Amino acid sequence: MRLTIYLPPSIAPYIEKAASRSARIATVLHRYRAIMAATPLAAFTNTEQAHLLATFAAWTPRPDDRLIGTLSAHYREQRHQGPRQADIEEGGLIAKLDALTPAEQIALVEWIEQHRKLEPLHRPT
Repeated sequence: MRLTIYLPPSIAPYIEKAASRSARIATVLHRYRAIMAATPLAAFTNTEQAHLLATFAAWTPRPDDRLIGTLSAHYREQRHQGPRQADIEEGGLIAKLDALTPAEQIALVEWIEQHRKLEPLHRPT
């Protein structure tokens, strides 16, 4: 499969010295897939997962947005736009978001992108 992709300058250090940029990008994506597959979202109940999907339904971070360490802040901003659920203890959910490792945070963003109705979170302009 041949695709044309546009990479931001922040990605250049990961591929610029490779003999084959295509092979290097494929290697990085395979590693990323392995990390995501090994990073479960077991910390969240089904109700919390449904609430996160509803809350982040309209969230559109750009690829260069800082995601690590900011999910609870994004949640606090978005929660007022989504439906309220009485059975969600928001303080506990925010604490769970704050406790996620960097890999778990990225896995959560990937999970949201895969399960929400609006795909992808960002469309190139």
